[in-house]
Amino acid sequence: MKQKIFLILISTTMSLSSLAQTQDDTTRFVTDKMFELAWENYPQNRIKEQQSAVASYDVKLARWSWTKDLAAQFNLNEANINPDATGGLNIFYPKYQVGLRINLGTFVLTPLEVKKSKQEYAVSKSEVDLQRVLIRNEVAKRVYAYKLAKYVLKIRTQGVEESSTSQNIIKQKFQKNEIAFEQYNTAALSHLSLLESRFEAETNYYTTKNDLETLIGVRLETLKLPSSF
Repeated sequence: MKQKIFLILISTTMSLSSLAQTQDDTTRFVTDKMFELAWENYPQNRIKEQQSAVASYDVKLARWSWTKDLAAQFNLNEANINPDATGGLNIFYPKYQVGLRINLGTFVLTPLEVKKSKQEYAVSKSEVDLQRVLIRNEVAKRVYAYKLAKYVLKIRTQGVEESSTSQNIIKQKFQKNEIAFEQYNTAALSHLSLLESRFEAETNYYTTKNDLETLIGVRLETLKLPSSF
């Protein structure tokens, strides 16, 4: 007999463990899918990516910033333009003047600007990576909060339904004078408490549902979610 009880307990434990593992795998699957939606639809993610793109352009601008301090000059002697203007006088040389100027400070500042812009670009990429981590964590929290709220609402709805059945029976007994008013009143107050509890659970359910939908950018009803979720 003890051996049979032991085997039953082992079988029950294994079944519960398998069920829990299946539910956990389902939740992870749903969380991964919702993270993809959140990353695609949540506006703050686009801001981080666009900031990173701007930083990458700043690196290119810094590499070519030395051209701003580059100046070229080309002059022609007046005799080259109008030979008659010399009046037969000697032509002074050089006939052409070519010059190229660059700020010596550019050789120092440009490499520093490039290094700075590269670091800022690296920071922007790290911020994108961080945003991914934060969004994944937030999605997971909201998924579990929604799942818990849904379960609590289900339990409290069942409680109200069972209480309603009992309340009808007690009411009939009270009308037949089979029970005292105190017993009827206690049952009525208990039923009202369950109704209030269910209302709170329903409010929490819709709040967590809205929080999750705000993050992923779509309504849950439009998604093909596993039946066990």
